[in-house]
Amino acid sequence: DIMLATTQSAAFSKDKASLNELQQIWQKVSPQHKDSPKGNQISTVIYPDGEPLKVGDAFPYGTKVYDIEGNEHLLDEFKGRTLLLYFSSHGCKPCVGVKKELEEIVRSGQSPVEIVGLNLDGETSWKVGSKARPAIWPEFNELKGSDGLFRRFETLGVPTFVVVSDEGMILDIWAGARAGMLLDRINAAL
Repeated sequence: DIMLATTQSAAFSKDKASLNELQQIWQKVSPQHKDSPKGNQISTVIYPDGEPLKVGDAFPYGTKVYDIEGNEHLLDEFKGRTLLLYFSSHGCKPCVGVKKELEEIVRSGQSPVEIVGLNLDGETSWKVGSKARPAIWPEFNELKGSDGLFRRFETLGVPTFVVVSDEGMILDIWAGARAGMLLDRINAAL
């Protein structure tokens, strides 16, 4: 727990010296601990999946995600489509309101994008929350919490949104939403 909190703090503060020191410590940790759920989180933080992503960058379609049944997918499945990535958590009250607004947009036929949900919860809470209120779009989880693809967008909270063109370019990234602004923001990005 202490190692996880320390690595997350160093990563968010971009303290490279501390991350280098933590990498040296991590090399001495037993394989049993490295292969645990928290160990996997620590590895992801210490050895991130790539450089930060910003508007204008190519989207990393090779990202591995899991559906609620535990099947592995790559975001490659969505190449060639205009996307809205929706990072959320079931414990996030603003995410619940945004989800309702996104559902209204989809049901009205006004959505110019295909929505792909990426939940940041731990596996158990994600599955429980998703079964209680299933999404009407594909919803996945990297099983890395906020330490996977989400971290690369360098936003500080959920909900976070990323608009990706059908050509694979990141068009917009933002965190948070107030009622009624989503469709306008999506259309402005396109």
